[in-house]
Amino acid sequence: MVEVIKHPNLHILTGVHVTKILFKNRGDDPVAIGIEFAESLSCEEFMVLATNEVILLGGAINSCQNW
Repeated sequence: MVEVIKHPNLHILTGVHVTKILFKNRGDDPVAIGIEFAESLSCEEFMVLATNEVILLGGAINSCQNW
C-alpha cells in the first residue's frame, strides 16, 4: 500500500464529500470523466477532471469501508 501511495499520478483526498460524478457519453455508454466535491469543514466546492480513471471509495456512513 505504501508503494502505491507514492505514485505521482495517484491523488487521495480525505475530509471531502463527492457531490457529483461528471459523465460524458461515449457511444451508448456513459463514462465518468471527473467529480465535483466539497471540503467537509469549509464547504468550499471544487471540480476535478480525470485524464484516465475516476475511482471513488465510500462507505455506508461517510467512511471508507474497503480497508
